Amino acid sequence: MIYKIKIGWFIFLGIITIGSVFLIDPYEQSGLEMLENESWLISKPKKGVALVDGDGLYLSSSDAGKGTSIRQTVKSRGGFFQVRLSADIRSRDVVPGEKSWNKARLLLVQYDGKSARYNVPHMVAGLEGTHDWEHYRGEFHIQPWATEFKVVAQLSRCTGSMEMKNIRLFPVVLSPVYIWAKRIIIGSWGMFFTFLLGSCMVKGRYGVQGIMVISFAAILFGTMIPEELKTAVYGWVMDQIQVLQMLSGDEGEWIIGKAGHFCFFAVFGLGMLMSGKSLASVGANILMLAVGTELVQFFIEGRTPLVTDFFIDFSGGMAGLVLGCILAGIRRVGIRRV
Repeated sequence: MIYKIKIGWFIFLGIITIGSVFLIDPYEQSGLEMLENESWLISKPKKGVALVDGDGLYLSSSDAGKGTSIRQTVKSRGGFFQVRLSADIRSRDVVPGEKSWNKARLLLVQYDGKSARYNVPHMVAGLEGTHDWEHYRGEFHIQPWATEFKVVAQLSRCTGSMEMKNIRLFPVVLSPVYIWAKRIIIGSWGMFFTFLLGSCMVKGRYGVQGIMVISFAAILFGTMIPEELKTAVYGWVMDQIQVLQMLSGDEGEWIIGKAGHFCFFAVFGLGMLMSGKSLASVGANILMLAVGTELVQFFIEGRTPLVTDFFIDFSGGMAGLVLGCILAGIRRVGIRRV
């Protein structure tokens, strides 16, 4: 009966979560349009073309050694606020350059009074190849230290062409409907995760229970912290672990985050098996936890569910299950020999 309740609750929450993502816009406009059609500045090489026509932009280049861009500077109003940048974009025959960011791009870049700060989110779209018209948008936190920010359409050391139209930039705030949906959905997932953990416990095995609770708490902490706090925590961890001194930035954070999730899921899977659960039950619980912790990230600030993260988490849980089976087999063999 408990197993059926878990499956039904999980399916219901999954449908509600995905449906809310598609039906509810998290933001609503809170101010006037911030871009002016007459304020675009053009930078292009001899083999490049950059044109402004009303609210439309066109860029092309056959010189992969230099960039082509159209940009507009917006003065920050001070303090912390959010904006949405959106546009309809299409590209044709864009051949990317040497670096991963050498593509046809639309950016919002913040400046601290001295230089551009690319260590905060800044990209709305990054295209290569040929794409027909598609709508792109991104929401950005304008930081208190930002004196200005720039909307930049560019061919970043790549060749090909890109067109944009209906470019809009305006301040936004979270909509009341989204705020209530977020509270309900995160709360519901929290209750589901608690129920899932409780259903895996077996009386009397307090050591195993402690291991499961610690690993479970670590999984939820890594899942539900906002992106900015996650980056700060991972940065501190990297500073403390000397062996990772050769890693920095996104690479180090990626390794720590993925390895941590893999290990904690492995410990959780091992703990469930040690608690006496069947292989089918352990596998189903790991699957629901891996999927659920990704889906809930739709409503965690700055976080995005990733299929790769699901596979890493699920693989970690399965690794713990396999390890438990091996240890159980070794133990049985030892008992028989005695």
